[in-house]
Amino acid sequence: MKAADLIRQHEGLRLDLYKCPADKWTIGYGHNLDDNGISKDMAEFILQRDIEDAEAHLKQYYWFENLDSGRKAAITDLMFNLGPTRFSGFHNMIVALGEGDFEQAAKEAEDSKWFKQVGKRGETIVRIIRSGA
Repeated sequence: MKAADLIRQHEGLRLDLYKCPADKWTIGYGHNLDDNGISKDMAEFILQRDIEDAEAHLKQYYWFENLDSGRKAAITDLMFNLGPTRFSGFHNMIVALGEGDFEQAAKEAEDSKWFKQVGKRGETIVRIIRSGA
């Protein structure tokens, strides 16, 4: 028997954050976030998976693959930040992106509650939507 098998058996897999019996925030196979956090490698792995998920959601929009790399990055950041449900609520921005009207798409993003909440992130994303760089 391997240690990993024994730990999986004893801990079980929990994909949502929970408090263990010792009142520590925990995830996965008993990974104690309070005492151990996560490593930079783990954070980078999670980020890459989250980017892949965001891009997979964006591929439903016919225009996404035709964007230049700067706009792709900005829209991926926006999807990552909002999630697919809230992103889909940016209907006018999505239509403008489909029409290649980047000025209007940027205006639609600026005219949102999200833009007012995120500060420099919003300013950067809107600038990139407008200019591509």
